[in-house]
Amino acid sequence: VLKPYAKGTGIILDEIITLDMLEDVNEELGHRLSLNHLAENTLDVEKSADGLISLQWYKDGEIDKIIEYCKQDVEITRDLFLYGEDNGYVKYKTRSGKTKECNVAWERESVIQRWKRAKSISHSEKC
Repeated sequence: VLKPYAKGTGIILDEIITLDMLEDVNEELGHRLSLNHLAENTLDVEKSADGLISLQWYKDGEIDKIIEYCKQDVEITRDLFLYGEDNGYVKYKTRSGKTKECNVAWERESVIQRWKRAKSISHSEKC
């Protein structure tokens, strides 16, 4: 997603440690859940909108709404990560409505080590 924006800046995105929290949850549960679903069930907060509405706001020149939406999205992402890091799980609801815990390994050192392993594997596959 960021590659077009990094072109010509000198920023090497492959060197930035990243964690796809939703992919982690998908791997643990075997199905995808949205950021909003996890935020509602773990943090008892709801996103103010979804990304598609921001396209309409852009067309309508409502840039302030986009800024606020993005700020809130980043805050929710941060808070969900910190909750998972501190507690070792995030919460979700099953299709039957039961609240359950999804185990996550988001301690910073664990995330760094997994990122390094993944980069090492990726690099060896290129050679």
